[in-house]
Amino acid sequence: MTKTFTQIIPGGYKKSALWLASVRILAARRIPGNRADFLRPIGITSCFLLFVSSFICHAQDTQPPARKYPSAVLVQLRSEHNRIQALTKSRRFKDVEAVKIDANGAALKMIADFEDNFKYCPVYYYIDTNLELVKKRAFQNVLLDSSRNPVGNLVISDTSTDYYIVFYGYPILQPKRTPVITDSMALTENHERTYKGLVVNNYKFQQVSYVAKPAYRNIAFQQKGDLRYNYSSKRFDIDYLPYATDLNKALVTHAPGHKQGKKKE
Repeated sequence: MTKTFTQIIPGGYKKSALWLASVRILAARRIPGNRADFLRPIGITSCFLLFVSSFICHAQDTQPPARKYPSAVLVQLRSEHNRIQALTKSRRFKDVEAVKIDANGAALKMIADFEDNFKYCPVYYYIDTNLELVKKRAFQNVLLDSSRNPVGNLVISDTSTDYYIVFYGYPILQPKRTPVITDSMALTENHERTYKGLVVNNYKFQQVSYVAKPAYRNIAFQQKGDLRYNYSSKRFDIDYLPYATDLNKALVTHAPGHKQGKKKE
């Protein structure tokens, strides 16, 4: 159980009181004859040791708990801005409205997934058209809550680097010995061999990991999946499949101080 400062400080005072009482007792003792000269250094040494012991114990008690990493997760919500612009230019206004409905539907499912299944750290949302502002760490009036309203009190600032940026899409194949992909939006020759999932990026928007399962491409799974978090457009390539639980589990497993059990063979 993590100690709070209100629990720690009284312990420190108790140790200090014990030391002061020891000093008073030793100072009050009168030792006759030459034995006083012999025992006085012992009394002083005892006082010093008690003081050092008290200081060390108090310092150990007041060590702050390890800070979580990441301290927050920023989740990107797709607006389908480019698709809407192309359809508008082609004067396909009915399709524009259909895309807006699908984009909103997928965003609601993604928010519901993270609100219900991700508990590791605070989650903020942002619209993909504000990605450049997020990269610049201009968070005010950009990061949103689950109702898509601007968040006032953020746990991160424009100097923070200890957060993840997450979007739903195709990850870049990332070998185990490659900790960072410098451009998470780049498409490679291996692109078609990956599957949609949560792409995890650092504050520089460099891919550091991803959560994806091939089984999620199965149409039967999309039909039988939990409808609270699952979305699939009937006309467009707009969908969302839930991965917040998997991401939460991965972060908890690798969190500082977490004791990993033995793997079952």
